[in-house]
Amino acid sequence: MKAYLLYKDQDFNFEAALPPNHQDLTQDLELTTLLQAMTQGDRFLGDVATKVLLAGADNPSAIRYRQHVLADCLDEPGIMRDMYATTEAAVEDRRKLWGYHSPYPTAVLSGAVTQLEAAFTRLKQLRKIADDNVDRFHSEGLVTLCHTLQRELDDEYLQTIHFHLQTLRFRNGPLISAELDRDNSPIHFVLRSERHGKLGWKERLRIGPRSSYFFMIAPRDEASARALSDLTDRGINRVANAVAQSADHILSYFTALRAELGFYVSCLNLRDTLDAKNAPIAFPDPCEWEPLCLAIEDLRDASLTLRSDQPVVGNSVHGDGKSLVIITGANSGGKSTFLRSVGLAQLMMGCGMFVVAKSYRANICRGIFTHFTREEDA
Repeated sequence: MKAYLLYKDQDFNFEAALPPNHQDLTQDLELTTLLQAMTQGDRFLGDVATKVLLAGADNPSAIRYRQHVLADCLDEPGIMRDMYATTEAAVEDRRKLWGYHSPYPTAVLSGAVTQLEAAFTRLKQLRKIADDNVDRFHSEGLVTLCHTLQRELDDEYLQTIHFHLQTLRFRNGPLISAELDRDNSPIHFVLRSERHGKLGWKERLRIGPRSSYFFMIAPRDEASARALSDLTDRGINRVANAVAQSADHILSYFTALRAELGFYVSCLNLRDTLDAKNAPIAFPDPCEWEPLCLAIEDLRDASLTLRSDQPVVGNSVHGDGKSLVIITGANSGGKSTFLRSVGLAQLMMGCGMFVVAKSYRANICRGIFTHFTREEDA
């Protein structure tokens, strides 16, 4: 399964490097203030928001895809926070697990089954959220996510997973068969299901021939116990590896979904903070490279709005078809503040966010570059 909340047909690459000028952008555009409002001190959200904000999409359709998802999030914030909390809990479950990276197959299998049991609970929670709320979403991203959860986690699949997890607990101990090599060493280990070890009714009543025999190990016979443990590890090794890989696969899904949901949760945090300051927000209209367009109404510096206890004055620009815009005015007249507001708006538009304005329409761009006044850098 894939999240597909930031792109229609691919995952967001959270391992990609930040732009070479990200430190200058952070300083000149005062991104720290914006990110603090988005993340509210959460380090994970801070990492996610920073990477998405500085790696904007490079085409209008991708931006609008995110805008539609974010619009659903703004309409249903409680649902999105519940979904994010579920993925966060799934990742936290893994951190609490002990013995998962043991070199012994028995411990690996036990740890993997425990992880899958915890993930199984979280998957059912996600499925319920999808069932209860799919009709409340309108964006392609969230509707597809809900339908994927319903299709891939249907009742039959969940019942099958439950059955296998119960079986892998080996309540009566693992049943393993093997063959003897020419030197009587065991080879060709096969882990059997419990039904292969069940006795027939005649044998249970002791009126039929025996199909199996057993022996007991003395309580203090440590050498025999270690030999039996070694045979058990060899018998379940392949199954342990397969179950561990399944647990890793499910965890990777929760990790990716948590990261992509985390971006939208950080946007919800920002919206709540801006609402408290009565600041306007609007989804920008991203345009292709040509023709040149720049139409702004009441654009505010987002960082200044977040810092200031007083109302912030907006600016308007009608620059369609203009390849160069020169901002002039007296010292301390607001030139840098206006330029900062445009830079922030471009970054926010590029990653699919709303902007702090009544309306904003501009061309997309592959990079934003600043050259603000600062102290000398040795």
